[in-house]
Amino acid sequence: MPLPPIDLEKEAIQYEGAWCSRDDLAKKIRATLDMGDFNIGKLSLALEQLNQVLSSARTVAFRAQAEMADALTVAATRNNKTVGAYLRELILAANPGIFDKIPNPSPTAPEPLPVQPTVTLGPLPPAPSGVHPIPLIAGPGAMRAAGMPPPLAIEPTSEPVVELTRPKRKDP
Repeated sequence: MPLPPIDLEKEAIQYEGAWCSRDDLAKKIRATLDMGDFNIGKLSLALEQLNQVLSSARTVAFRAQAEMADALTVAATRNNKTVGAYLRELILAANPGIFDKIPNPSPTAPEPLPVQPTVTLGPLPPAPSGVHPIPLIAGPGAMRAAGMPPPLAIEPTSEPVVELTRPKRKDP
């Protein structure tokens, strides 16, 4: 499975047709979990791949005469690219087999992790009368997203309230 396109300048990965930064992916993961959907494998994999590529990226610098640097800037702008992205394309176009000669062709493109299949549980058995069934739920906001009441309910009572903290002392 090939690595999705990654824009090193924007520090973004293409996920489902849109460019997403680390923050975008993290927000999507949080929103998905808050909705009670725990199928975040692909989002998590995209974030992991982006982090691996960005952490292993290196800056390469070279010197050029002012005329050459200006020409590169103009050409990159004309192609709606940064100078770095334009130079990367030029190098790869001029040397199409450059990575074939390297034993580990792309240490920045890890083999994607296998996505675990989604497991759907059948319906829960009926709860005994008077007992509220608690389905298996995990993650922040999952109970709220499922529309369930909080696990602890305090009911009004006519009995006196017992204070469990030590009352403040009043100075004489």
